[in-house]
Amino acid sequence: MVIAFAIGLRLAPELLAYPHPIGYDVVNYYIPVVSNLNEHWGSVSDDFPLYILILYSVSLATGLSAQAVVVGAAIAIFGLFAFSIFYLGRTMLKLANWECIFLATFVILQLAVLRTTWDLHRDVLALSTMLVIFGLLSARKNGMLRIVLLAALCCFTIATDRMVGLLLTVSLAAGAVIQRTRELTVLAIISSVLFVSMLGPAIMKDDRIEASGAGAKVPLSDISAVDYLVLFGVLNGIIAIPAILGFNKSRNVLLGVPLIISGIGAFAWILVPDPSFLVPERWIILFGVFASIYAGYFIIKILRRYKNRAMMASLVISGFAILGFSYMAMPYDNPFILFAVTKNYIENFAPVTMQFNVLDVDDNDALLDTIGKINQSTERDAIIVGAKHWRGFMELNLEDERTYKFSDNPRDLGLAHSRLGRSVYLLEPSGEATEFEFHRLEDYGRR
Repeated sequence: MVIAFAIGLRLAPELLAYPHPIGYDVVNYYIPVVSNLNEHWGSVSDDFPLYILILYSVSLATGLSAQAVVVGAAIAIFGLFAFSIFYLGRTMLKLANWECIFLATFVILQLAVLRTTWDLHRDVLALSTMLVIFGLLSARKNGMLRIVLLAALCCFTIATDRMVGLLLTVSLAAGAVIQRTRELTVLAIISSVLFVSMLGPAIMKDDRIEASGAGAKVPLSDISAVDYLVLFGVLNGIIAIPAILGFNKSRNVLLGVPLIISGIGAFAWILVPDPSFLVPERWIILFGVFASIYAGYFIIKILRRYKNRAMMASLVISGFAILGFSYMAMPYDNPFILFAVTKNYIENFAPVTMQFNVLDVDDNDALLDTIGKINQSTERDAIIVGAKHWRGFMELNLEDERTYKFSDNPRDLGLAHSRLGRSVYLLEPSGEATEFEFHRLEDYGRR
């Protein structure tokens, strides 16, 4: 039941946005890479590529389009995530079936979880397998097959995502030190060796990207401490105190370590003058995932005191469902009031609704129509320059030998190519927010 509800929940925003996908990384990373893996493999291979390989293999085996595979996988993984929460409740937290159903439903409705599933698909997969590992370790069963299964799941989790892999590795190491079991020690060693071996190439890749300027993020001057604080409040403000209380009631090392580490990372902007390299926004989101588990656990403890617990549980779920469904379904230009009043603070980190990819999904047709006009009216080998956010749509839809170049300053980049004798066109929004226009760069200079 929980799995079916999670699948339906994740399917809803996709149906509302159809035929366009939702998610920034979906448009700019997952779909283009799966569509043209050979071209992207040099950059993908050093960055924990297992999830991409899985998507590509499914696309080859089924003949489905990259978009269908990426979207379908995101929906299925959310069902797996719901199962992992249910299983964790039964094994690690020792909850009854109805309590596990409540916990799983409560968690998947949280804003931090919905933000994660919007485009951080491999994070959701890695979190799911990590929670299954924690559940298996809490089941207290012995046997070589169990060790092999746990080791395989550890390797899978680490190879899927860097940040979740770090949390798993540190959690297992802490568990091995505190509990001193052979099982945890073996898993901690395996996980540490694999994580370090995969982290080295990923760090070197990041250094190359930073040196080239291709991975430029929002300038630090454009992000303030208030932005991080508001993001934390929007995603986690309601559940932070119940989560702390739940943590005090269940001091499990394996689950507690990710909460503590992500909590420290979430407030890295206090500790260092330039926190951008520590990506506090990602840690804020991850903190929300683990905090929601502890918050749900604390609420369950409170509900046990009352005879009408079913009605009270329904009221709690209903309240969070209103917030969650609003985040999933409301149009981007008219979001729920909580997101509307905080939009200027959080939109660098998270969309104000899930009906967004690189643009409001309602504006996708306008961009695609403009790309069609570019294909019809520009030279076959023309260079199109524009914002980096549109690179996925351009890669997927430009025809012939046309190429797309992006920069924080597209006009200067286009002029540089124009001086080399190339046909260059500048793509930019028109006066209307939902329209785009393009013109030859030499013509742009005379406007």
